[in-house]
Amino acid sequence: MLRGNVSEQIFMDRRLWIYTPPSYKESWSAFPVVYVQDGCDLFCAGTNSLDTMEQWMSESKLKEVILVGIESAQRNDDYTPWPAPALTERFNDFGGKGDRYLSFIVHDLKPYIDAEYNTDSSFTGTAIMGASLGGLISIYAAYLYPQVFGAIGAISASFWYKGFMPFMGKADQYSPDQKIYMYVGTAEGIYKTNIQRHMVENTRKAFELLRTKKCSISHVKFATTEGAAHEDRYFVEQFPLALQWLFPA
Repeated sequence: MLRGNVSEQIFMDRRLWIYTPPSYKESWSAFPVVYVQDGCDLFCAGTNSLDTMEQWMSESKLKEVILVGIESAQRNDDYTPWPAPALTERFNDFGGKGDRYLSFIVHDLKPYIDAEYNTDSSFTGTAIMGASLGGLISIYAAYLYPQVFGAIGAISASFWYKGFMPFMGKADQYSPDQKIYMYVGTAEGIYKTNIQRHMVENTRKAFELLRTKKCSISHVKFATTEGAAHEDRYFVEQFPLALQWLFPA
């Protein structure tokens, strides 16, 4: 049974799902905030994510955190850093409006959440996470706002995105103090014939880039699951694990 609380609200035409942890109402403490892509897909009722998180919180294995799930009606625009052609004719081209989306989080949503909730608004208390393209934009946020996001979770991030690996290799705007959790399943992309077939290879390369150029070995974590494909059930499974590493009690 959920001991924390999940509420829904609309902010600047976007639906939010906000989770506050079990001790929130009784505590004077300031809670870290995790901004999560794709609404509450990674922690909604029925996923077991919150049950696992609250169990770990009760066992002092995970710090209590506030989750802010952000709806995206156009994720191929919001979660991409620059325009790129679609991978198949069934979809529209990627819009590349990630800069505008992240500006909304940093300059509009974060000040609102910090004003309305008892938050740890500091660098170490502010995280961003997502899966697939949501993981890609979360990594992009680490470069675009290196002094804002102290923790980043990239679950099965779309490192195949055109131009992103060269961007990571050249980018010099970063904070070496950020903590970054990266995950990819070993079976992701194996049946693809396009650039998505390089999911595992590119994630490992991205990890090495972060470890050698941006983060110390203790600040970046690479996780994998043998035989796991690019599927929601594996994203959900990784969500509390990523939080536990980013925010240990």
